[in-house]
Amino acid sequence: MAQVMPIVDLVFEGLEEVEVNDTSHCSWDEDKNRVDEAVQSSVFNASALVSDDGIKKSLLQGASEVIPGLYVGSVNDVEAVRRLGVSYVLNLAASSNHEVQSRNLRMLYIKAEDRRGYNLLSKHFETCREFIKRGLADGGVLVHCQAGVNRSVAIVAAYLISEERFKLSRVLSLLKEKRGMVLTNTCFIAELVDHARNEGLLDL
Repeated sequence: MAQVMPIVDLVFEGLEEVEVNDTSHCSWDEDKNRVDEAVQSSVFNASALVSDDGIKKSLLQGASEVIPGLYVGSVNDVEAVRRLGVSYVLNLAASSNHEVQSRNLRMLYIKAEDRRGYNLLSKHFETCREFIKRGLADGGVLVHCQAGVNRSVAIVAAYLISEERFKLSRVLSLLKEKRGMVLTNTCFIAELVDHARNEGLLDL
C-alpha cells in the first residue's frame, strides 16, 4: 500500500520552507533479494564495516572529514559547524536543529527514515547531491543524521561514487576508517550496491 513519506523542509538562511510529499514506497519484502545479494559479499560482513574500536569511535568522536570540506557526523556535531568552517549543513535526522539556523548558514533539512524498506537514495540522493556540490564550492558542508552511521554515511558514500568516481570498496574502507562503524542498515547497503553498479563502479 502506498504511504505518504515525511515532509522535506528546505531551509536556506532560515527563511524558506518548502513541503514535498513523496508517495513512493518499497516494502522490505521487495528489497529482500537485493539485500541478500549485497550482504553475501565479504565487503559487507560485520567485521568489514566495523573497525576494532568502531562502536566507541562512532559514538564519541566528532564530525569526520571524509574528503576536504566534506564532513559526516551526528546530530551532536551541528553546534560545531563554525569551528569546522563549513557554511552548509545537510540534516537527515528525524528532528531539526532550529538553534543553529542563521543567515550565515545554508541548511537543507530532510526527514529521512533509518529503517528497513526505506529507499533513501532513490528518494533523496539527487537533492542531496546538488546541495553537497554547492556546499563544497562555498566553504564546506556537514552531512549529519542522528548517529552518523546510516543515513548520512549512505548519502556521502553515494556522493563519493558519483562525483569523485570512487569504487564502492574504496568508499566503504574510507568511511569505516573515518567513522569506525557504518551502514548497519542493510537496505542502504543494497541501494549502494545498485548505485555503484549503475555508475560502473561496483568492484565486489
